[in-house]
Amino acid sequence: MAEKAYDSGLMKIDTPTKPVKVDLEGGKELKLVVTDSGDNNYEDHAD
Repeated sequence: MAEKAYDSGLMKIDTPTKPVKVDLEGGKELKLVVTDSGDNNYEDHAD
């Protein structure tokens, strides 16, 4: 069963970076999911 470990919230070009620490103990799969934030896929990126 998938469980969300972190949600950065909406980040824009001028949003400062956010350090992330996620406990992956016992996990078997990690997914990085990027959504369109309601403005189609205009400049949606993930690192």
